[in-house]
Amino acid sequence: MRCPKCSAETPPKSLRCPECKLLTPRGRAEARAKEEQEENDREIKIASRRGRNSRRRKKGERIRVSASVTMLVSVLTVGICGVGMYVALTMLAASKPPVPGSAEYVIQTLSALPSKAEGMTVQQRLDAEVEKSRDEGHLLEREGWDVRPDGEMTFRIAYTFQEKRQKRRAEWIFDVGQNLFTPQTDLAEIIYGAKPQ
Repeated sequence: MRCPKCSAETPPKSLRCPECKLLTPRGRAEARAKEEQEENDREIKIASRRGRNSRRRKKGERIRVSASVTMLVSVLTVGICGVGMYVALTMLAASKPPVPGSAEYVIQTLSALPSKAEGMTVQQRLDAEVEKSRDEGHLLEREGWDVRPDGEMTFRIAYTFQEKRQKRRAEWIFDVGQNLFTPQTDLAEIIYGAKPQ
């Protein structure tokens, strides 16, 4: 066999030309096999470090996953999507304003109105009354808001807290048609509105 580069006679079993050191076809095949073996050894070493199966997959070989793993992944995916939908719907429902005429609407409307105290809303004024009772050592329990229908177009809305000697209650009648809060107790009148004459 002759070398294609220098035309020197090369023995058939040699890996390189004896003159110019060019790889023979046999030398190229062995060099390629050595490179593949080194690459395979590197991959095995990397896979063993990761704790994975050290067996090298052939090109095009599919990874086989058991049915239980597939089922687990499916269940987890559906569960995560369900939780996400629940959170999204809860946030959407919480962001909607209350329906006019509902108990929540009545409380929010009255709470946000300006009280007779300068610069305070009704809620802030009620909180101040509760704090005053607590500071004086009279407060036993804060019951909070209560709304009940009082007719076809009216609600009775009250804010209550219990002191040692008495229960204090600020109560109004809310007329939906007129959008009017009328105080029914002395505490309610002190905080917001005027009793009808």
